[in-house]
Amino acid sequence: MPTYRIYTFDEAGRVLEPPKIIEYENDEAAVKEAKQLLNGKLIEVWEKRAVLFGSIPLVANNYGSSSIANTREVDMGLEVWSAITTEYNGRTIKGSFKFIDGMVNVRTPHASKTTQSGGHTPEQMAKNLLRELAREGKA
Repeated sequence: MPTYRIYTFDEAGRVLEPPKIIEYENDEAAVKEAKQLLNGKLIEVWEKRAVLFGSIPLVANNYGSSSIANTREVDMGLEVWSAITTEYNGRTIKGSFKFIDGMVNVRTPHASKTTQSGGHTPEQMAKNLLRELAREGKA
């Protein structure tokens, strides 16, 4: 079974304690458990090197794309990160991305990149950014 890590953060985005380590059969079960633990906390769920879910509060709740975040999470003021995977030089690269106010942000454990979406879907832009991070040795 895959191992997942649930991190809790303070309002400034600092990790409060060592992550809770959990094992679940799939990503959906891990995220469901994490959401039950949310209870007013800021959390992120990680599987290997990819963020599956994050609850960092937003300044504004304008996601610009209902396909990335479901309405309930948007209404709760949560920042929703989605897992993204792409190939680069024959290896699989994992990261996470969010799409807010026309901006695509991708992050890995080592770095992040942001760009405006234009002419491509947020997912396509996220994969391009993830490949750029891999090319730079940051993914």
